[in-house]
Amino acid sequence: MARYVRLTDRAGYVAGPANIGVVEEDGDRVVLIDTGIDAATAKKAVRVLAEQGRKPVAVVSTHSHADHIGGNAFLAGSGVPVYAPALEAAFIENPLLEPLSLTGGASPWPTLRHKFLMARPSPVSGRLQPGTVFRDLEIIDLGGHSLGQIGVRGGGVLFAADSFLGPDVLQKHVIPYNVDIPAYLASLDRVGQTAASFVLPGHGPAYLDPAPAVRANRDTVLRQVEMVRELLGEGPLTISRLLAKFLARLQLNVTSDTYYLLYRTATLAYLSYLCHRGEASVRLADNELLFGLER
Repeated sequence: MARYVRLTDRAGYVAGPANIGVVEEDGDRVVLIDTGIDAATAKKAVRVLAEQGRKPVAVVSTHSHADHIGGNAFLAGSGVPVYAPALEAAFIENPLLEPLSLTGGASPWPTLRHKFLMARPSPVSGRLQPGTVFRDLEIIDLGGHSLGQIGVRGGGVLFAADSFLGPDVLQKHVIPYNVDIPAYLASLDRVGQTAASFVLPGHGPAYLDPAPAVRANRDTVLRQVEMVRELLGEGPLTISRLLAKFLARLQLNVTSDTYYLLYRTATLAYLSYLCHRGEASVRLADNELLFGLER
């Protein structure tokens, strides 16, 4: 059941599978940070806030993944403007881009066209730039999980989106979904350096001290990068063969094409990181794209 969790005298969140951040303004106005998986979730959040005598006047979308923007269309249709980073706004307005990015640009097949990958499209009224202030909210670059993800600091709370995962969520997903590892690692540093009374991730409870959770995320990703590097040491591998070995090493048995493609993207991010560091390279042989260690 949706409930409002107050963190400071001006901010809190509506708890759920994906948190909806709340920053209170003067009078009865609040700004929402993300909107949950669908219209029903957003409606519950609006109802919970109405019980507190509050109503949304703006939405800030931290990034374009469907579980964070699924309520945008409902709120925008109710006259609440949506704001987002420029790169993420393109996906919010054109949700087909999300599964399209997983299929390499090919038209996504039917089993990829569901609400966990494709929210309803919603208009974006304005673009937000990291390093700026919007309605007394500090917009912070927290890219890595997605290319343009932002965090929002307001009311004494850092709304950190999916820049890091709580221990339960990290254990559940095993391979954290990230697309840019250097940006992700830099974002973890920013989470630790941004002054706030509380830090709220996109999933799970708020933290007074996020350092242990941030450290667990960093250790997990760097350990998995090293695992990929070790697998490449067995000889040049296609991404399909590498992913199969990687999933087996982690004792994962994937039964969903959605999760397979998400894990594939995260593994490609590890490979890209190793290539940029000069530790891995890519070449073509017998009409196959092969990744291997740089000798």
